[in-house]
Amino acid sequence: MRSPAESENAARSPCTLCGARDAALLSRKDRRGRPLRTVLCRGCGLAWSDPLPAPDALASYYRDRYRREYQGTQRPRRVHIYRNGRNAIDRFRQLRRWLSPQARVLDVGCGGGELLYLFARQGYRATGIEPHAGFAEFAIREYNLDVRIGGVEQVELEAASFDLIALYHVLEHTLSPDLVLAQVRRWLKPTGALAVEVPNLEATCQAPNHRFHRAHLFHFTHATLAALGQREGLRAEHAELSADGGNLFMVFRPAEPAPVDRTALRENFVRVQSRLAQHTWLQHYTSPRPYLRAVRRLVRTLEEHWAVRGRRCGREILDACFAALPAA
Repeated sequence: MRSPAESENAARSPCTLCGARDAALLSRKDRRGRPLRTVLCRGCGLAWSDPLPAPDALASYYRDRYRREYQGTQRPRRVHIYRNGRNAIDRFRQLRRWLSPQARVLDVGCGGGELLYLFARQGYRATGIEPHAGFAEFAIREYNLDVRIGGVEQVELEAASFDLIALYHVLEHTLSPDLVLAQVRRWLKPTGALAVEVPNLEATCQAPNHRFHRAHLFHFTHATLAALGQREGLRAEHAELSADGGNLFMVFRPAEPAPVDRTALRENFVRVQSRLAQHTWLQHYTSPRPYLRAVRRLVRTLEEHWAVRGRRCGREILDACFAALPAA
């Protein structure tokens, strides 16, 4: 029988990246104070919710409850549409260097369709995947978009058919991020690009007790995301952090699958554990960062409510939002 100390250092499910079960306990609670056990693999530095939920329960959650629980709605509200429209412009500018004229693009986890609609307006052949039926149906009806309802593992698409595939804040929600990367690689053309953005586990822009989120099953660093892609036949070509360090953006190209460098990943665990330990409540709340973040959120909220005044539908909001963006 395991001792309590041994149980703390043993993951109930093996690490998706390196297969180890030796893990350090990072947290017992989520950002709302509810029970959620999060561990950090000592073999590579990948973090995850342990144990992981059952596949059927997770699919049901994203299909029926996720949007209501985190956004309070079953279809996009006007302020959400405007906010996501502004985000879509930023993402489009970020992706433009990997887009060729008439490219075929896939937005996985397309939500209410804002980025997908921008792609279509710019002349690209755009397809989306969205597990939440209400948001997917809104995108189809409001913008006449090609959106497939379901998860990556439930949708059938032609192999080697997309020039660019985007996964913005999707991978951390999946039960098997390795299988998701393997699947989207099959959909990618040999000359195509895969863009992935995930929360950065090493970020210090949020309070330490706000780091873990019930809907985020996995937590990545540059090293673990690049290594997982490498193992699944994707070579990291470009990486950058958002201005506040909260998000990690990485672009991959198809390549031959390759084993991961276990020595480098063990060093990654030590570095990540040390960085997380140094991010304390005292350090966080004696810096100006949380207060500036709160002010920026207030200003953004006021701007959003002002911007949608008099706008009656999603298309009208996005058309106004995208009007100043030059055509591709």
